[in-house]
Amino acid sequence: MKFGVCGGLSRLSDIKEAGYDYIEMNFSTLALMSEEEFVKTREELARTGMRAEAFNGFFKSDMVLYGEKADLAAIAAYCETAFSRAAQLGGEVAVLGSGGARAIPEGMTREETEEQFCRVLTVCGDVALKHGMRIAIEPLRACECNYIHLVSEGAAICRRVNHPAVKLLVDFFHFWSGEEPISALHDAADVLIHAHLARPNADRAMPREEDRETVALWAQALREIGYPGRLSLEGRHDEEFSVSIRRTRAYLDLFA
Repeated sequence: MKFGVCGGLSRLSDIKEAGYDYIEMNFSTLALMSEEEFVKTREELARTGMRAEAFNGFFKSDMVLYGEKADLAAIAAYCETAFSRAAQLGGEVAVLGSGGARAIPEGMTREETEEQFCRVLTVCGDVALKHGMRIAIEPLRACECNYIHLVSEGAAICRRVNHPAVKLLVDFFHFWSGEEPISALHDAADVLIHAHLARPNADRAMPREEDRETVALWAQALREIGYPGRLSLEGRHDEEFSVSIRRTRAYLDLFA
């Protein structure tokens, strides 16, 4: 399994020196930067020999996905820019959390939202597939979004869309928050391709020694299902960033 850290270019050297395999960057930032900014980003990654194999932050919160104002052609064009650039940086997966954009809007039912969300996923998935990448839907805790809270719910969406480039992420902080059983990971084994890690605590910090037993259970479940993906640190760092990711790197041996 490959291990990475979520962050921007300013974190790149620290992530590499701490022994991680890749950096997970922001997808919407990549899509919206100027060509000059993108070239500088690509050159900086090349200089350090690191790859941005994963991305998060798929949509800005003001992206309209549902209703009469939703523009599928504009969404496809946005994805074309983003996936084209991401692939040039070594990208293989883009995480679609984006709770603000994907939330069920007022006046729309869950079924109506789901039908339109699946339509958006198909459009985005087609572009991802063109560029050799995949999308990972991220279940989010209820206080962050009113739609798709559980791994089981995300897996159901993947199966409904039935697209080769539309798959699932487990963020273990959200997984803990939703109080899902470990069996949910086994049930989602066919669609699970990416993971995020923070400790099982409301502070959403990096794992500590007292979290080892729970983290070990998560790791065991991934091993049991033959999980084929990556694992990125995504959460708060109590210490200096470089110190935190070096300390946390030791916990990742549980997933090896």
